[in-house]
Amino acid sequence: MKKNRFLVMALTCVALCGCGGKEKSIDNAELFKSAKNDAEKVAIVMKSATPDSVARFICNTALGLNKGVSIDTLQSAVLYAYEHYADENLMKFSDEFDNYSSSLPLAQKMKIMSLAALTDPDGLGYKLGIEYAIQIRDNAMTLKEIDRDMAELKKACGDDTEMYDRVLNGLSIALSMPEFADLPKEVIEKYTHAPAIKVKRATVVAPVEEEAVATPEEVTADTIQ
Repeated sequence: MKKNRFLVMALTCVALCGCGGKEKSIDNAELFKSAKNDAEKVAIVMKSATPDSVARFICNTALGLNKGVSIDTLQSAVLYAYEHYADENLMKFSDEFDNYSSSLPLAQKMKIMSLAALTDPDGLGYKLGIEYAIQIRDNAMTLKEIDRDMAELKKACGDDTEMYDRVLNGLSIALSMPEFADLPKEVIEKYTHAPAIKVKRATVVAPVEEEAVATPEEVTADTIQ
């Protein structure tokens, strides 16, 4: 998964699932009634769940998908897990975040990355567009699927039309490269005409392990893997 990203996020996410992909049946309101903050909510889950399930719980809750419980500050929740896991458990937790971030629907991915606050809005939109191009290629997505994702993203952006335009801009730049030339012609034709906006250099506000986000003028064939 890491080879398909320009920036390794310290925060990513997955849905709370047990084995087999089914969500655990719990009374969230009752389970978390004693929790005073996000860290205490994570602590409760860590007592009985595996590290990967904890990662999914944090993400799903931050997205508002777990009834009866909320995560108000994603960074605080994730930081607690990082501080209280070690060795193999820490690796499992981190890997689950990392792997699921690449598979989130585009609109949800935007929300999580916004909550993570690792890049400024310009860099975030551009990064999302680039990564989505890779997702289109790797998953052999159809134009219909892409149109649906973009419609959901536009709805999620609401009045922030600049964010939506930045995603289109990043997508357009990526799809213009030779590495994506084998995508369906209809996809290339529709999504290589991004709005003419200025994309500023991304500002990363948290440590990363790999190379920083590329800006449009820095994108070359070598940066697409």
